[in-house]
Amino acid sequence: MPKMLRRALIGIVVMAVVVTAIVVAIRSVRTRGTTRTAVFVVEPGGRDVTVTIAGRRARAAHLGRAGNLYVIHLPLGRQEIRIHKPGYRSERHVVVVRVSGEELYPIFPPLEPETSVPAGQPNSKPPSEPRK
Repeated sequence: MPKMLRRALIGIVVMAVVVTAIVVAIRSVRTRGTTRTAVFVVEPGGRDVTVTIAGRRARAAHLGRAGNLYVIHLPLGRQEIRIHKPGYRSERHVVVVRVSGEELYPIFPPLEPETSVPAGQPNSKPPSEPRK
């Protein structure tokens, strides 16, 4: 009896492995083609760069020795990518992700520093007062 029980357990384990492999294969086929990879450079880069897709923060892989290479996954359709770094003006790029497309390489111009106004100074010149 123990020999039959051992064979039964081995059979169950083999079946579980086969079912798991089938489920993984089906999931990979079902999700294949639903996203595309976008690779881009941000100057100046760094870990404080925020990437958003259609207003939602993206999980961007931060790569590169200089810290300025980013990789994101985009869903199909028209997507707006925004790049933000504290102290710099945000940049945006609109891409169309197609089913048959390959990797995307959007090009962002170098980020420009924000023009900051010193504390206590007005943002614009007040209108001159009329002479009396």
